Amino acid sequence: MRRRFAIFSSVFLLATICGVVAFYVWKRWSPDLEPFDEARISTLQIVPYCEVKHDPTKYDGRLVKIDAQLHWFDHGYFFRDEACAESIDRKYLDGDKVAVLLEKTRADLLWAQLETFQSPDIRFTPINIVAVGRFTFRTTLRNSDAISARTPFHFELFSIERATPEERSN
Repeated sequence: MRRRFAIFSSVFLLATICGVVAFYVWKRWSPDLEPFDEARISTLQIVPYCEVKHDPTKYDGRLVKIDAQLHWFDHGYFFRDEACAESIDRKYLDGDKVAVLLEKTRADLLWAQLETFQSPDIRFTPINIVAVGRFTFRTTLRNSDAISARTPFHFELFSIERATPEERSN
């Protein structure tokens, strides 16, 4: 009886310790995400795409107003720039790109906006945009053809507009 109690207590204690450690490890690598807030968004300064790409941990989970080139292919929208097109890790098929995802509550509006930017005959031509969204950096591989599974960089799109020539020259 004592031996059974000792084994049970040891297993329970070990499971509790593993749970606490797992929570703190998860919390460490899963930063709090900055919420979409219209007042906060209106104060954001434009950040060049390459700055975000070169320092992903600085912007991880943060709202960013980004000046970027928006590309499209069969597996989704993404940002990419030749000036900073190096891949961070060879195991990612598209580690040189930032996957663009749509913020859930604004998805219909954003789809409509994206469709006005490109006609079907020039869909594969990149366009210069200024976008507001939440940037995240995750190094979890998933088995899928979606661009979001093929890169550790993600941008949850909240708003988008065409970049003016003045914005592109800054």
